Parts: sequence; C-alpha cells; structure tokens
Amino acid sequence: MVAFEPNPFSCRVQVHNFNLNAVTDQVLPLCLDAGANTEATVLSLNGIGLQVLAFRLDDLAAIEGIPAPTHVKIDVDGIEAAILEGAKSLLSGPGVKSVLIEMLTHDDAAQARITPLLGECGLKPVDLPDDGSDNRLFTHVTRA
Repeated sequence: MVAFEPNPFSCRVQVHNFNLNAVTDQVLPLCLDAGANTEATVLSLNGIGLQVLAFRLDDLAAIEGIPAPTHVKIDVDGIEAAILEGAKSLLSGPGVKSVLIEMLTHDDAAQARITPLLGECGLKPVDLPDDGSDNRLFTHVTRA
C-alpha cells in the first residue's frame, strides 16, 4: 500500500501510526502531493505557504519500486478532479479494481467532472446504501 500525505507534520504522525499498528512493512508512506501535473507547488497550511512536490499519479506509477494499486482511496478537499486528470492511465490500467472517492469539493464544476473522468477510465459508480457520507465507489464493470 502507498499512502500520500503532503503535509510533513501530518506525514510524521501518519508514519508514527503505521509503526504503532505494526504495518510499516506493508505501507510505503510518501510525503508528496498528488495532482494534475508533476511539479513543485505550494501547500497552504493555515495561511502559510509550504513548497511541496506534487506528482501526477501516472508519472509516479512509472517509477520502479512504487507498487501498482488495486484499490484507490482519494480523500482530499477540492482537488479531486485534478488528481484524477493526472491518473487517467493508471486508473484505466488492468490492475485497478476500484476507486473510493470522498466527494467533498465545493467547486460544483469540478465535482461534475469527477464521474465523467472516472467513466473515461472505464470505472462506473456503484450504488451504496446512504450512510450520510460523501463517499462514492467506482469499479471496473468487468473486473472482480
């Protein structure tokens, strides 16, 4: 499993939790951002701009040693569509079985692009019981 956390302070806590739960041999924590482009960018932390590296997931997946995902969970606030734009090849590939995405973006135009973007990758929405969350599950129809 690969876990992304661009905030270095949160990344430190995340790694500590992996250690407490004895899963450090199962998780590759990366203190990186994900986005539509591979570039240096600015992460806003309580009004403070912190320079971080953002990677298109398609670019990151091409690096040897980074395991290919079978299931993807995206829990970000507002850049869901940008992350999906940078992951089209990865999400269209044979290994990805499902994408669970928290649809909390406040940008209606970006939210409206999410389902079509995933559709371009061959992923279709799955009807889930309404549990009050904003999580949406998408799966490849022909894959188990």
